[in-house]
Amino acid sequence: MKLNRLPPELRDVVDDLSIMDVIKVVGDSIYPNWDRARSFIEMHGSLRSAGPQVRIYEDGREIGRREMPLALYDLYPGAIYYHAGRTYLSLRLDLESMRAEVKRVAGEISFYTKPLYTIDVAAIYPLEDRRLGPLRLVYGDIKLIVRVEGYVVKEEYSGTLLSEVTYEEPIKWEYWTRGIATRYPNPGINDNTLLLSSYHALEHVIIAASKPVVGASDTDLGGVSYPSGHIVIYDSTPGGNGASKLAFERMEKIHDIAENILLKCDCEDGCPKCVFSPYCGVNNKFLSRKGAYRVLRHTMEASERLVVKEEAPVGKPLA
Repeated sequence: MKLNRLPPELRDVVDDLSIMDVIKVVGDSIYPNWDRARSFIEMHGSLRSAGPQVRIYEDGREIGRREMPLALYDLYPGAIYYHAGRTYLSLRLDLESMRAEVKRVAGEISFYTKPLYTIDVAAIYPLEDRRLGPLRLVYGDIKLIVRVEGYVVKEEYSGTLLSEVTYEEPIKWEYWTRGIATRYPNPGINDNTLLLSSYHALEHVIIAASKPVVGASDTDLGGVSYPSGHIVIYDSTPGGNGASKLAFERMEKIHDIAENILLKCDCEDGCPKCVFSPYCGVNNKFLSRKGAYRVLRHTMEASERLVVKEEAPVGKPLA
């Protein structure tokens, strides 16, 4: 395809696809990068579905479908899954064939399951950036790697932990979406565990504060935090849903609401009212409300002369 034959309104699309390495522009010619292009089409090409669909089978009969990545969090082996008013136990999830095997659970059960997972950022292709005090906010296309490493079983009413299961091999899936990446400064916390807990809690509360600002639902946004202070807030839908773009544009207001949540909670150092999340990949471990407030207050008070070094994330990510 020749670049000079494209209408002007498509030139920006070419620029975006080139940045994402989906295509290559050589002179006036456009060539597809087939590996990246196939992955891009898989994630963006369906008008009926936000992402690829996993077919759910019971005794060889298809009973339903679940979109990715939600299927990954709902149909991991050992999961209790509810469908059409019935309770099922997930036996197998094969992401190569996009097929899940389940069996019906008879009678009432008094427990539920939650996945234990990590999310890592494999690549970022910036589309926009701006300064916010000492921060550089970057908005763009983000490649995520999700690894479901096991699950926990909890008592239905009390939430008491009954057991924890770890897989020998994590279930892994990669997809592209859009989101915001930045790196928050260290306000002077020398304890590594407290620092990790502070950034993780800040990630949770930024997502919570984003929902009223951008009109997002509970599952529209996800997040990843690193011990180095890097935090990524992303659209949970493959290809993006627009929520993170609004958050990118309105982060000042989001910071104000997040600060209010952290400051006004009267818990010891983290609870469901402030920094706990039902979607946390590590079952709400490593969370400090007080530490998150210190990081956020330090960031908001810092002048633009405090420049946070834009280095690669370091340490194991927490979602």
